[in-house]
Amino acid sequence: MKKTILALGSALLLLTNTLHAQIEDISFGLKGGGSFFLPTMDTAKRNDNKEYEGNWKMFVTLGPFFKFMPFANMSIGGEIVYTKMGVELTEKKQSGSNSDNNKSEDGYCLDIHALDLTVPIAWLPMDEEGGLSLFAGPAVYFVLATKEKPIGDKDSKDADKGLVNPVNAGITCGLEYEIPESGVSVGSQGKFFFLDTFRDDEKAKAFKKDFGKKEEDKSYTCGTQFFICVNIPKLFDL
Repeated sequence: MKKTILALGSALLLLTNTLHAQIEDISFGLKGGGSFFLPTMDTAKRNDNKEYEGNWKMFVTLGPFFKFMPFANMSIGGEIVYTKMGVELTEKKQSGSNSDNNKSEDGYCLDIHALDLTVPIAWLPMDEEGGLSLFAGPAVYFVLATKEKPIGDKDSKDADKGLVNPVNAGITCGLEYEIPESGVSVGSQGKFFFLDTFRDDEKAKAFKKDFGKKEEDKSYTCGTQFFICVNIPKLFDL
């Protein structure tokens, strides 16, 4: 009985020390930067026989993150980042036309405001503090609002709530470099979401048809983010 109690006490002490060491390796802070997201709707031909092309737009992202290191060369994190995605379709210029007078402002703009939840699992090939890390993991976004600027309109307005899927899931992968002993890191990551950006209902089908797409055509959201992370405990030597 005494041996059993002693063994349980030793195991509990070992577990406590392990958890304490892991808690010391927890970090958190803010992550922000720029993103280029676009539903894969590269070209379109409307019923007015005008051709439109998709343009990448840059948006700002910002939100909190945390990470902990269960092993020396591995970290698991989580982040909740506000991000903006969208598509901008502008009328194609006539071939051979270089004059500014021939540029058309006619087009359509759809902006998707979302909360992006990501769980990056990172591998740190260097044993020293800071340095390069490679990461990958699942990602999910939840749509907060959608705005559109239809062709011929000057101002944006709320888009139909039935136009886009409210939730989408995908993957992310990228790399990050932490400046040693600074608490600041920079990086880049790509994301691809598996579900159709637009809903499978009559409103979304009419939207696709209006831009010359078939009802069964899928439009996947993909993009690239460039970011800066500020690790608060390291930055302020907490």
